[in-house]
Amino acid sequence: MDYPNSRQTSEQVTQRMEDAQGDHNETLQNRHEDKIKAFRSRINQTLNNNDFLHLGRADQDAFLLIFLRARKYNVEESFKLLCNYIEFRTKNASVCQNLSAWQLHHVIEDGFPCVLPYGNQNGARMLVIFAGSWDTDTYGTEEILKAFIMSMERLIENDDAQLNGIVIIADFSGWTATQASHLSLSFIRQVFAMFQVSRRFIIKPRY
Repeated sequence: MDYPNSRQTSEQVTQRMEDAQGDHNETLQNRHEDKIKAFRSRINQTLNNNDFLHLGRADQDAFLLIFLRARKYNVEESFKLLCNYIEFRTKNASVCQNLSAWQLHHVIEDGFPCVLPYGNQNGARMLVIFAGSWDTDTYGTEEILKAFIMSMERLIENDDAQLNGIVIIADFSGWTATQASHLSLSFIRQVFAMFQVSRRFIIKPRY
């Protein structure tokens, strides 16, 4: 399966970013001041500090900006998205904590998942899952889920991903019945829950 190389000139990238910022009602002023301040105030009014601060970087402007951009700076909608994000991490703590690229390198190297170094023609970041590469004798579904969550969390910190979205491509070339037999109902439920949260960050799956 071939994936188009959409590398663009610096001028094209700059123009695309400016257009995307306009689509997200984003200006330098509301990006760094009023909306972030209002969002933080909304959080402080409702969320328990333990629920919020255990996320690590939760008090940083850049982290809050992820949710504001995903909801075009609507503070109340951004807050709902944050609550969904926290709920998912709380219910799935076993796969959301202690995520280490070093420990998961063998999973990522097999394409679970592969983040392409360039975006598509619209500037969206591209993430590919090579399902047929799964070595079921080496690692299981928990490692796959951890690798995907870690990759997604790092990807949504990227300006291109926040402003232009993320395209997920699932490549099932070489997928076998043996691999399918290793999928448990609990894993499928976790994947579904993860996509329910992730799709709100302007994610567009393709198969």
